[in-house]
Amino acid sequence: MGGGASKTSKSKSMRARDELIAQHAPSDIPTLSSSQCGVTLGFLVHFCEKVKHAYFKDRETFTTKEVVLKVIKPATQAMRCRYVDLGEPKVPVECISTPVLFISHSWDCPFEELVSLLKTHESYETHPENHKLPIWIEFPFGSQVAYVIILGKKQKAWAGHPPGLKVHAIKEADRAVVSVGRNLSAFKNIWSMYTTFNLLQHKKKIEMLLASNITFDDFSKATENIDLPKCQGGRGNNWQEQQTEKQLLLADIDNLGKGYKKAAQKIKEGLMNTTQSEVERVKELHGEMDLRTAFALTQHGNLLEKTGKLEEAEKAYQQALVIDETLLGPKHVQLTSTLGGYTTFWEAVRVHRRALDIWEQECGEQDVRVIRSLNNFALLLKNAGQQREATAGFERGLDILDNKGLGEELPS
Repeated sequence: MGGGASKTSKSKSMRARDELIAQHAPSDIPTLSSSQCGVTLGFLVHFCEKVKHAYFKDRETFTTKEVVLKVIKPATQAMRCRYVDLGEPKVPVECISTPVLFISHSWDCPFEELVSLLKTHESYETHPENHKLPIWIEFPFGSQVAYVIILGKKQKAWAGHPPGLKVHAIKEADRAVVSVGRNLSAFKNIWSMYTTFNLLQHKKKIEMLLASNITFDDFSKATENIDLPKCQGGRGNNWQEQQTEKQLLLADIDNLGKGYKKAAQKIKEGLMNTTQSEVERVKELHGEMDLRTAFALTQHGNLLEKTGKLEEAEKAYQQALVIDETLLGPKHVQLTSTLGGYTTFWEAVRVHRRALDIWEQECGEQDVRVIRSLNNFALLLKNAGQQREATAGFERGLDILDNKGLGEELPS
């Protein structure tokens, strides 16, 4: 499937998929179209608990891929159907509906951790109504069929499902969550990048799930290092099938994104904007004056700072601090974590800015002392990773030196 596939061809792919299910599934199993195959979050939580107890109770962790091989594939192989098509008691009919939330994650990541992150993200324990939230998870509940059980020989290269089916699910969902596991594999896997790209193409608001050991610094660096052609292959049964999938997905991205570089840049910018979406989501869920809102604002500030958006970062930090001080008091111990990541840097920035303003007002913008102050300020920014602002400061100082005919050396 190339990048120029039309909506019509994708619809044909989905119809062919549903026809295969209807043809091969036993007559007493109801068949659903791909757009109807969301499962509730409550079902997913209980499914994870049952799977752990039955298959992995002696294991500290287990991956989505292991769940597919041990649970999904054996259950569906004989019937040649999807897991949702099995019906009662496997998947109660009330747990299946059109997805509202699209979940993207790597099959190599811990499945139980994913479910736990989703529970936290959707406030599962405090909002019982979210137990019924219909989700599409990249997992063989819906149109993903475990290892080409029913797709037929012509489509054998697709280990899970043709990409058009995933795009269809993306269109159906109202919002999307991308899970970043502890090994940051989402940034190295072609399916994950293909999914993220299509979410952005269809203007879906992306929210992030970060594993407990992943910092926003890790997230920022991994995002900056996205290289689509170097991503790992698809989910085929062997290296050749995986590379075939990869090339087909890359061709689609290349065509729709007008080149790998532009597509990768779109993915980077889209992922960097997810912290703002998280702030809005938390505010809507818990209100503006809530500690969870303050935490989301702090994370957003961290990412803005690392991408050089200093003024926006400062505003986010200040909003977080106001919330924490209002709710906890100005001397609460929790304020240390809110302040710790940025106070030293921002206090230094304010001091240097004030010193620079004073020198400029008292001595004029062309004074040597202004140049020294500019140089010190630029060094501070450079050491903090703010390369763009640092370069601007250094260049301004050099311009003043050139205008004064002093070359590139500061006079003693």
